[in-house]
Amino acid sequence: MQQIGITRTDTDTALVLALSGEIDLATIDTVARELQRAASSVPPPPLVVLDLAGVSFLSVSALRMVHAFAGSCAERGVRTRVVADPDGLILRILDLIPNAFTPRLRIYDSVPQALHAPSR
Repeated sequence: MQQIGITRTDTDTALVLALSGEIDLATIDTVARELQRAASSVPPPPLVVLDLAGVSFLSVSALRMVHAFAGSCAERGVRTRVVADPDGLILRILDLIPNAFTPRLRIYDSVPQALHAPSR
């Protein structure tokens, strides 16, 4: 089984969830459960930054899970922003997906950028 890391950092303005490793069929259930657990403890109107810079592989199922997570957060009034390495594979995967599939995903190059970007 692949190792997946999830690190939680609480800031004054957001919850940052940094993931590392491969997110695929072997790890997706664990990741989804941990993301939901972490985000459910945040009182509205919060921001969740999902940092994928440390992720080396993201399957299509995992991309759907990220999208569903953002949707679940939005239903509770929680804004979600995604961080992906600007030179990495994950950003290229996210760029291949049509906007119709990822309208909730605001993608940033770094956690500081995601934290300090104006709300839309």
